[in-house]
Amino acid sequence: AIKAAFGADIPQYNGKYTSFSGATFSPRPVQRPHPPIWVGGSPGTVSGPAVRRCAELGDACPCGRGLPVLKKILGRERNSVLVTRTGERFWPAFGSRGFTRIAPVVQHQFVQETPERVEARLVTKRPLTPAEEDALRKHIQAQLPSQFQIEFAYVGEIPRSASGKFEPFISRLGAEVGG
Repeated sequence: AIKAAFGADIPQYNGKYTSFSGATFSPRPVQRPHPPIWVGGSPGTVSGPAVRRCAELGDACPCGRGLPVLKKILGRERNSVLVTRTGERFWPAFGSRGFTRIAPVVQHQFVQETPERVEARLVTKRPLTPAEEDALRKHIQAQLPSQFQIEFAYVGEIPRSASGKFEPFISRLGAEVGG
């Protein structure tokens, strides 16, 4: 929207969240087609989707980290997409904020091995009862876009990646699954 407003005397824009036509924007910038648009955030706290938006929408910055670095990250889909049996892709959401109301879950990690199955790795304060497992499984299923076989694996701790990052979701599916 900003690029459209900067780029024409009477800009038009029709996007997902806003649209306009017949409006004027002044004073318009001298730089053509528009001044550089820098998008930034705090190091170490920027999410994958935010980095992708930077690469898609922003311009190179004078800091030396231009779009080639961001575009390399942009192409990476590791651990980011839950794939259904039909090949549909979704950002994984499991309703984890409600886990402690159901069972004494300390930490969790979800791993998708197949389009039908998701393993919930759980660190718990004590072993869960069958009723707690059933309630937790129903809660997780209610958050998902499709029916998955949810299997629980109880672990003493959930390891961090080589970079020290905790991965709440890991997909073991190849990029070819679901197109």
